[in-house]
Formats: sequence, C-alpha cells, structure tokens
Amino acid sequence: MISKIIYIVLGSLLILNPISSHAEVRTVEVSFFLKSPKTTLEQKIFNDRAVLMAQSKILDLYYENVSFLPKKINSLHRKKVENILRLSLYQSVSISNLKIKQRENKPGGSDFTFMGEVPAASPKINDELLMDELSRLIESHSSFLSPEFAMELALAYPELNLFEDALAFWRKILEGNSYAMLLKKPQLLPRDFKFSGIPLEMDITSSDVRGFLRLLDRAPFNPYVCQELIVSLKNEELHSLADRFDKPCLFLEKISDQGDGVLKIKSYGGDTVFDVKQKKSVVKELEILEKFEIIDPSAWLTKLIIRSFGDVPVNFLDDLDSGAHSENHDKLLVTSIDLDGQTDTSPMLEPLEFFTLLERFVEFERQPTLLSLRNLASALEFAGYIAISEVFLRQAER
Repeated sequence: MISKIIYIVLGSLLILNPISSHAEVRTVEVSFFLKSPKTTLEQKIFNDRAVLMAQSKILDLYYENVSFLPKKINSLHRKKVENILRLSLYQSVSISNLKIKQRENKPGGSDFTFMGEVPAASPKINDELLMDELSRLIESHSSFLSPEFAMELALAYPELNLFEDALAFWRKILEGNSYAMLLKKPQLLPRDFKFSGIPLEMDITSSDVRGFLRLLDRAPFNPYVCQELIVSLKNEELHSLADRFDKPCLFLEKISDQGDGVLKIKSYGGDTVFDVKQKKSVVKELEILEKFEIIDPSAWLTKLIIRSFGDVPVNFLDDLDSGAHSENHDKLLVTSIDLDGQTDTSPMLEPLEFFTLLERFVEFERQPTLLSLRNLASALEFAGYIAISEVFLRQAER
C-alpha cells in the first residue's frame, strides 16, 4: 500500500523538479519484476507503473541508510510517523534522465532494468529536520496524514507545540462543532446543542473514526456518540485523542430515561459538586415538574441542563438590554400539599405560581441568556425546587 502511494507521489517528479545540469549526480540502476496486467485498464498503464516503480526503488537506494523516525516519537506512533516522513521526503528529491535499460518478457510478467540520476551527495537527515518537516506537514494540512492523527500527535507531544496547527487542520476537514471537545473552554452557543442530548442513528462501522466525528460535528458532546467514538479511537490506536475526549464525553446526560420511563442516575467518577442525595432530589423535582407539565416536552435545552446537572459547556450571552431583574417582580406564593404520597415538604404551586414559573421556563427556552437563566433559577428556588435551582445556578456560573 505504501509503495502504491509513493508511485502516485512520484509521478510528477521528472517534470516538476528536474536536477540542474550543473548539479553533481550519480547514476543508480534498479531491476524488478512486474506482473502482467489482467485488465484493459491495467494494460494501458502498465508502462507507467513500471516507471513509477523504478522511481520508488531508485529513491529507496538513495535513502538506503537514512532513518525517518524522530527520536522523540514513541513506539505507539513510530510506524505511521516514519511512513509519513518517508513519503514527504521522497517527494523532495527528483530523478533525472530516467530511462529503461532493458525489458524482458517472461511468463506472468516482465523483468525491467531502469537507470536514473540522483544527487551525488548523500541525504543529510537529522532529528531537527524530521521534526520541522512533521510540523510543516501539519501546518500545511498535508494529505499525507489525517487531521485526527495530527491532533493525536499534538496531544501526545505537547512540547512540540503542534496543537494550534492541528486544530486548524481539524476544522478545515471537520467543519462542525466537534472541535469544541478538544478545547479547555469551549465557546458554543445554546443552539449548537440541539442534538447533543439524544440518541442518534449510527449506521457506522466501529473503525470509522471520521464518521463518528462527523456526528459530533452536528451533536457536540453527545454521550451516545461519544461511547462509540472512544472505542473506535482506541481500536485505531489514537489513545491520546481518546483520552482528550473522555472527560467531555461525560458532561451531558447524567440522568437518562429508561425503557420503563423511570429516571435513573448515571454514576460518573470525579463529580463532587452534586452528591448522590442532591442528585436524587433533582430527579424527584424533575418528575414533579414533568408530571404537572410545568416543563414543556419540547424544551430540549432546559432538560439538557437539568439532566446534565448544569454541566453543559455552553456560552450564554448576557442580555444587556433586558434590564435588571427586580427582586419583587413576579413573586411566588408557595404552599405544601400532600399529593400522591408526597411529603408536606414537596414543592407544589398555586395557579398563579404555576403560571409564573411556566413563563420563566418559556422565557429561557425562547431567549437563553444569562439573565433568563438566573431568573429561572430564582423562580425555582422561590417555588421550593431547591435542587434544580442549584443546577441552573451552577450552569450560570460554569
């Protein structure tokens, strides 16, 4: 496979970059056997294949004693990096006066002997040159490597300062919002999360990393896609990239709907802001709000925030024209009613309070700003929904 790629890369060398007639050169001779073509198309390109193979073998001899592996690269990435740098540096050397010396047809194919001239001086390749070339390939968005592998290298070797160029490469190929999961402080808007909290249809093979990332372009931080992506990244030995995605994949959907309609708490490690008791309170309050239809079923952003315990990595813009929220505006009257086994401390609403709290939910969904977010948190707290109020306050402070 590598040889085929080299043939394609080398195809234009004789025309584009001939050696100057004044340069010192040496003649190299190579011989090889090429199988007979099986199709009409193969017959047409048979001689071209012979020329490309000759170029590849001549360059193999020219670089015979050269290592294309930088010392800083560990064993996990060694083979890929070596192949990438070999392809790139092969392209930097041209062959002059390439000609066929001999061709002998044999059963099943032909024996070829080619001659060509390469620079007389041996190539001088060192670690510094290899690392500079690797950096240049990422910066130029070279087709010799994928943006996923470029980012893998940037994350695995932070001392090389490849991240910004790798991120630009990523955003050129993956034009949606998956890039935000690579940043420490993502700056996505509320509308970017419309599909982030729902299961998506994934007709993708487990090895198709790019396919999963394109889904995350549409639905950043979607935990259902994330689970499949992490497995795919590890299978493709992109472990640093998998590690980078691991934490952002746990931001959303800490509460999930089960088949029986019962809300269950997902237990993720490292979350010390809300303990289990607080999370159970959130579940209980959410069930009440949904039971009395205070939360509209289509209010996807509100539900995403609650189910994620205020961990949605979203940038809420403050609505400076909305004016300050008066402490005395839309005051709520709270009463405690024992209903369906609820204790007398369960938050319940009188009709006026119901209407006002519902307005706050609608206001936030229509105009999700920091002001409407804080207004909703205040209304929830005043109505006795303390746990969910803290969720929205946490989201506001995020």
